[in-house]
Amino acid sequence: MMTASDRNPLSPSMYFLRLVGYGLLILSAVDFAVAVFPPRLTNPTWELQTIQFIVDWVVVPLLGVGLVCVGELSSRRKFEPLLLRILSWSLVVVGALFFLSVPLSVSNAWKLNNQGRNQITGELDRGITRIEQVREQVEGASSEDLLNLIQQAQQRGGQVQTDDPQELRDLLLNNIDRAETNIRTQVDSTRAQQVRTLLESSAQVNVSAFIAGVLFIYGWRLTRWARVKQPRPPQQRKAKAARGKSPQRAKRGDS
Repeated sequence: MMTASDRNPLSPSMYFLRLVGYGLLILSAVDFAVAVFPPRLTNPTWELQTIQFIVDWVVVPLLGVGLVCVGELSSRRKFEPLLLRILSWSLVVVGALFFLSVPLSVSNAWKLNNQGRNQITGELDRGITRIEQVREQVEGASSEDLLNLIQQAQQRGGQVQTDDPQELRDLLLNNIDRAETNIRTQVDSTRAQQVRTLLESSAQVNVSAFIAGVLFIYGWRLTRWARVKQPRPPQQRKAKAARGKSPQRAKRGDS
């Protein structure tokens, strides 16, 4: 006996598309499990990278859902209507999660920016401390110490621009000032590059997550047919009515 879903049979290619859709959904579930396990929820780097990975592969489950829904309820197996109903409701849940991931990724980008800034500031402080130590040594060195330094450099084959200890002191202090300026310039450039990279990454993830959320919510609206309980065909209603009347007739015959 044909059911309501059997009245419009599909071509074999349509069945193949549905099979490909189920396969894509299974692959997406496997990739998602690999990406989120083991979870490190207190690590902003892991959270941002996980969101970016999921967003980059969001086209796979979207395509899978589209292929599974080909033909709506036509020519479905008995278990598929329930499966499609669950799949339809899962679309709105996934869409909401993508929307929630937008503020989460912004927060993680902010945390990473603060961590990177603190790390760079610490490196700058350590570098400045070493420079200041060298500066104090040069300023506190005596003329005899500077002459010994010139002689040691000449014995090693190095070229010293002057034999005057005071000129050497001034030359060394100028080099120290130049090194300090170079360190500060490099730190500022690194900070700017870090902020630019985080902004670009966060913007790309947030825009993609928002678009993915819109698509999943819209897919939920379009799959309303999967959530509506379908009426039984006349043949099934007649068969059920006949099965219900049979025990009554048997009781009458016994009486």
